[in-house]
Amino acid sequence: MAHKKAIASTKGKRKTFKVINMLEGNKPIPEPKKGDTIYIPGATHVYRGKDDMAGGRAVINKVEKSDHLTPDHYNYLMVGVVENPGTMYNYRVLLEEQEELKKEYGDAIAHPVPDDSPEFNQPDADWNQV
Repeated sequence: MAHKKAIASTKGKRKTFKVINMLEGNKPIPEPKKGDTIYIPGATHVYRGKDDMAGGRAVINKVEKSDHLTPDHYNYLMVGVVENPGTMYNYRVLLEEQEELKKEYGDAIAHPVPDDSPEFNQPDADWNQV
């Protein structure tokens, strides 16, 4: 992806990777508009199965521009979609993934696929538990 650069360093047989986010100095992108169609990825949640989503085409219904970031900042534009209310997506990330997402989902429409199983819906789950 254009916003990340991986740097590998080798120590003995072990490789470590550092990911550096290129947050500023990004080239301009077209601004999204309400009603635009964009592909979104699917999502599966370990402790919030009720929020699982099938990826596909979605309609933008909300556009937010950051009040404190410059327009060339990676996180300047966020969008919401009709198919997944209450979730905002980084617009630049979605643009970078469109070709791949289109291959994966084709004409499919994004939609909720909730998993109501108790083991996947634990509101008090603690990631530190063993």
